[in-house]
Amino acid sequence: MAELNPALFLAQEAANHTAIGHRMLIRSLSGILEGVCGENDMSVTASSTALAVNVSDGSGFVSSDYNGVMGTYHIVSSGGASVTLGAASAIAGNFSRNDLIIARVYDEDAGDASSQWVLDSVTGTPTSGTPSDPAVPDTAIVLARCVVVGGTATMTAVGNSIVDLRTKITAGHSVGLSTRLPGTLYGASGVAGQGQGRDGEAGEMAYATDENTLFIHDGTAFRPAITNAGWTSYTPSLSQGASVTKTIENSKYSRYGSLVVGNVSVALSSAGTAASVIASSVPVAAAMTATNPVIGNYTFYDLSATTYYCGAVVLTSGTTVNFIVDGATGKLGSSGFSGAVASGDILSFNFSYEASI
Repeated sequence: MAELNPALFLAQEAANHTAIGHRMLIRSLSGILEGVCGENDMSVTASSTALAVNVSDGSGFVSSDYNGVMGTYHIVSSGGASVTLGAASAIAGNFSRNDLIIARVYDEDAGDASSQWVLDSVTGTPTSGTPSDPAVPDTAIVLARCVVVGGTATMTAVGNSIVDLRTKITAGHSVGLSTRLPGTLYGASGVAGQGQGRDGEAGEMAYATDENTLFIHDGTAFRPAITNAGWTSYTPSLSQGASVTKTIENSKYSRYGSLVVGNVSVALSSAGTAASVIASSVPVAAAMTATNPVIGNYTFYDLSATTYYCGAVVLTSGTTVNFIVDGATGKLGSSGFSGAVASGDILSFNFSYEASI
């Protein structure tokens, strides 16, 4: 690799200042990130008259995927545009596909037939199951996912929908606004999902609105930063050989980065199976760093015997806890207390553990 001279703005000759030089300046200033520039830039809405979408005006950045010195392209759309999707599957009903709306750059210097950028769609594969996103072409950003149901003729037809997948560029960092985890937005390493297929860059941020969680890329993958400090209600699944119904008196948790804390108090309203271990679910998948790690304490009130049991809460999987009885040799439901839980019994416990992501 050779030096690219002259350095940008070093000399007066306009012929020496190449498009690549200017794009590399954009890349340096934007932090090698890509996306739209404003909250409403290039937003995608449904057309009511055709199987098409409308893309609003705006601007954005697209990083080159050709090689390390092609830089970042600045794109501008004035007045908005329409993108027509391929015809829906002839099989009506639940036979659907995912299409992606993209902004793509073509560059003759990279071997393309022309030098231009376009708004386009990438057509997915129809399926009777859960459709997958198609592959994203090089040097493109994803604006939206369109779910196209078989037999439909407009994007406003019943079953069709649009999911906003834009990434917003701000202050040298990329902030993804999404109702999904950043893994589904960016395709982060170690996180299942689909989307742009970008692993992200160290320091890049994404906010998942359904999790109320800010994620920051640590150079390997997106990790939770910190949530709002409020409490979130959840409904634990209880079982003793079979599912046990309950009335929730209190069941809340809060997440601070990877730390999950919470407390639960439930009044049981149906019977379990005697000599079977009592189990409960946790609200967020846990990182299993040891065998049966202790993550909290509990009390269990047996109404029929007017007796309290207490002990430690232990993780038995990333999603399930059991209860160790103090002074006994096993777990609640099979040791210490080995009867069947019944209506009127009360289980209360707290927990503090590390989330898996």
